[in-house]
Amino acid sequence: MKLNTLLLLAALNWVFFGLGALITPAYVIPDNSGNELALILVRHMGSGAVVLGLLAWFTRALPDTDARRLIISIIFLAFALDGLINVMGIIGGVLPSSDWIFASIDILFSLGFGYFRFIKPE
Repeated sequence: MKLNTLLLLAALNWVFFGLGALITPAYVIPDNSGNELALILVRHMGSGAVVLGLLAWFTRALPDTDARRLIISIIFLAFALDGLINVMGIIGGVLPSSDWIFASIDILFSLGFGYFRFIKPE
């Protein structure tokens, strides 16, 4: 897989999740019991996901390799932290065990970006 393909997939992942969190936050956390603060936090998280998705999207056409390396490091860190937070939530019983799929996606993206950043840099 090429780095540009990985960036495209990461962009789509973040933008779709972010738009879902912005437009329908109650479906992201269905057991919110009318908690407006939780809905606002989900929307805030969604806006951050959209921004990261746009960053990944526009990085695909970035010619400067130093800037690309820095952005790939940031994306690697973002996916690694997301995966860690999901795993901790599942193990702690806060998230359902069905969320292993999301943790796995984050970890796979993290491994992919780690590969292109540290093992096979441009």
